[in-house]
Amino acid sequence: MASQNHDDNATENNTTTPTPDVNASRRKFLQGAAVAAATATAAGVAAAAAAGASHQDVKHAIQSFGVVSNITSDPTACSMCIENSGFTQISTVNSSATEFIWFTATNLPADSYTLTYTLNGSPFDPTSTSSTPFKLTSSGNNAFLFQNTGSGTPSTCPNANPANQINQGHTLDDISPTANTGTKSDLQFKLHVRYDGSYPSGTLLTFVGTLKNSSGTTVCTATISITVN
Repeated sequence: MASQNHDDNATENNTTTPTPDVNASRRKFLQGAAVAAATATAAGVAAAAAAGASHQDVKHAIQSFGVVSNITSDPTACSMCIENSGFTQISTVNSSATEFIWFTATNLPADSYTLTYTLNGSPFDPTSTSSTPFKLTSSGNNAFLFQNTGSGTPSTCPNANPANQINQGHTLDDISPTANTGTKSDLQFKLHVRYDGSYPSGTLLTFVGTLKNSSGTTVCTATISITVN
């Protein structure tokens, strides 16, 4: 019997129960708390930065994430087109025909506007005394202005003259500045010119149109190029 008691005691003494590592648990708890605090701090800083950001900063931040958003609703947009006299868009030019240079501005508020052009970086003035390779086609009306007050957007390259012509003149100066009386409307300028053949084949001619309001502020610009053939 004494031998049996000895074996039972030996078995009991060799069985151990793991003791929780209190220090390890405490370290994990403190590490988790530190991470949570850092996350909360970063979020607070980001929120404060966003709250104090300017309008431009917010727009830049939106664009940085690949979402381009027009902060101003219905912004003015400008475009250009060059057509032959049959209202067909062209990308090359020669002296055998005449050309329409179109400038379209959409969503314009009521104001007066002035349109000017440059050609390859120099002022474009197609009068008979100018040095530009384009001349006005006639001694009569060469510049025309159309206004669209409807809900549709006008074609950048019209296949005919728009319906609502509001002005005409010999040059752009005769129709510009021009008053836009609608609360929101579109203006289209057409200039009828003829290329004089003075540039060698392959020359790239680049027009830049600039539209300014009554205070002299640039509303928008548009660019188009055509190649001499």
